[in-house]
Amino acid sequence: MKNLAIERLGAFIILVHNREAPLTADWNVLLNIEPELEAATGGDISQSSSLIFTDGGAPNAAQRHLFSERLHGRRAPSVVITDNLMVRAITSLVSLFNKGITVYGATEWRRAFVHAGVPEGRYAEFLHVARRLAVEVGGCQVLNSIEL
Repeated sequence: MKNLAIERLGAFIILVHNREAPLTADWNVLLNIEPELEAATGGDISQSSSLIFTDGGAPNAAQRHLFSERLHGRRAPSVVITDNLMVRAITSLVSLFNKGITVYGATEWRRAFVHAGVPEGRYAEFLHVARRLAVEVGGCQVLNSIEL
């Protein structure tokens, strides 16, 4: 079973984690989306956004390093939606140095979508995709607590 499931919707990437770190194969899917994302944003990935739903799973140090190398110093805006206190604390700390990442709890999901630039008329579509991806990782509790 996967620990991370990913889908690109135009200039957006939806990532759904369970409680575990992504498997290498799962993480490579994200790394290989970059060319598609560049094409979707005219080469400016700062015009993209990632919506990350997690019950606690996060990339390990080696995976973060590979992602950082792939970005070549460019910013990739990311919104993390989680109720896991450890992930919230770590993401808040990281956001002090990486202004491209923010964290929200499940009850704040609408604010998270606004921050990510998701058009209001597409909220249901994005949540549907995230819930479908959650099945691939054996479920994601934070998504279960989100109601449209």
